[in-house]
Amino acid sequence: ARILLVSGGGGFGGGGGECFWGGLEEGGCPRPVFGPPSAAPAPPVGGEFWGEGCGGVGGGEEGGGGGAAARAWSIYEGSCCTMQPNKEFAATFADDAMAWNLARLEAHFFRNTRFQPDTLLLDRVPKMAAIPAFAVHGRYDLVCPVRNLHDLRHAWPQLDWKIVPDAGHSSYETGITRQLVAATKRIAKYGTPVRQKIES
Repeated sequence: ARILLVSGGGGFGGGGGECFWGGLEEGGCPRPVFGPPSAAPAPPVGGEFWGEGCGGVGGGEEGGGGGAAARAWSIYEGSCCTMQPNKEFAATFADDAMAWNLARLEAHFFRNTRFQPDTLLLDRVPKMAAIPAFAVHGRYDLVCPVRNLHDLRHAWPQLDWKIVPDAGHSSYETGITRQLVAATKRIAKYGTPVRQKIES
């Protein structure tokens, strides 16, 4: 299959800083516990939390010890996704099925698939440099730090990008939604999400 174009936002780089956000190691970027005052209490994350023990997200059964850990993490992450408090949005993360699926997926990646070296994705950007692409990122994204977009745009000079000054991580935030919808309309009308190609 051939990729013709790309449009997206809030990129996860899979490096050490983001694994630290998951509580696995020290250093890197700040954890969201220092972020929005609306955030739910941070669960006691660490190796045991993400592990396969009966109380960890990586093991146990849905609705059991693992389910309780998954729900704690999901509620916490959901409350950190938006810059402004959004109780309705955050409440969706308390749903048992949502919490279990989200936490188990992230537990797998945090524990098993961290990219080595941390720059692996950026190192491979030249392979897709010719693909028309647009990226949007919230300035106050705590889930995927805006630094990821800065690193990406330097590795991918052809990338069209936009930082939304009053948004966090969620595509439900007005500024990010507006940019994604605009990019989709450009694709429909011009066959590309890239603004520079249209303007030129």
